[in-house]
Amino acid sequence: MKRVSIAEAKQTLPALVHEAERQGEIELTRRGRPVAYLVSAEQHARIPRRGFIESLNQWLKAYAGDLGDDVLELPPRRRARKVELPK
Repeated sequence: MKRVSIAEAKQTLPALVHEAERQGEIELTRRGRPVAYLVSAEQHARIPRRGFIESLNQWLKAYAGDLGDDVLELPPRRRARKVELPK
């Protein structure tokens, strides 16, 4: 995988986009550390997506034991006020 500094990417962005389209992802770095990736639209479309509930459940499996019981309690619901919509 190609690594490019953000400073260099600023100057050569159009060429980097073409390269990402042809050859895959490009790692963007700041002070030598990876901070972002430039990928083609085709490669981005292949990234699996999760829904909110699936992501929440995965997060709860990983961290719920550390939170304690009180953190996950929901506050009581308030009654909604009646709203008259114009006709």
